[in-house]
Amino acid sequence: MNELKIRVPYVSIWDGGIEITTSASLNIKTGAVTDIETVDPQDTVQVCEREYIILNDEQIDVLSEDDNYWVQLHSGHDGPCTENYAAHMEAISSLSIAHVVKAVDYIVALSQFLNDDNEILDDMDSILEPFYAVINKLRTEETCRHRDCGSNLYKSDLPQYDYVCPECDENF
Repeated sequence: MNELKIRVPYVSIWDGGIEITTSASLNIKTGAVTDIETVDPQDTVQVCEREYIILNDEQIDVLSEDDNYWVQLHSGHDGPCTENYAAHMEAISSLSIAHVVKAVDYIVALSQFLNDDNEILDDMDSILEPFYAVINKLRTEETCRHRDCGSNLYKSDLPQYDYVCPECDENF
């Protein structure tokens, strides 16, 4: 199991702040960064000052040598990660903010059918707390204008879009 690849946003900073975001493949076992999508920038850029990927809302600097690119995946850890950790990262890589919002909304809607003294509700807040933390981190002030939806937009998990609407399942 040497190849466990996921797509990640790839960001390069040029000439004092011009930011270009594309995507790349990250081997979550080895840290190798490959298949970096390239674009022709609208402005002429000359000096690349920084390159990083975004993984779990963290900016991780990309290192390079002789056209090989990689990241140090674990702070204080230089070697490859375990197969179980790699499998974990691969499994959760397909979850999007839309999935999280829809699941939480569904759970909350179902809870409305329970009596207030139902013991199922006792732990609901603590169970949903980590999901609300993610939702609050990714919610924006923008609202969806698609089909008069009006729902909050969230930061997109696709590098070519800024926003996603979980209601419409549409990227903007």
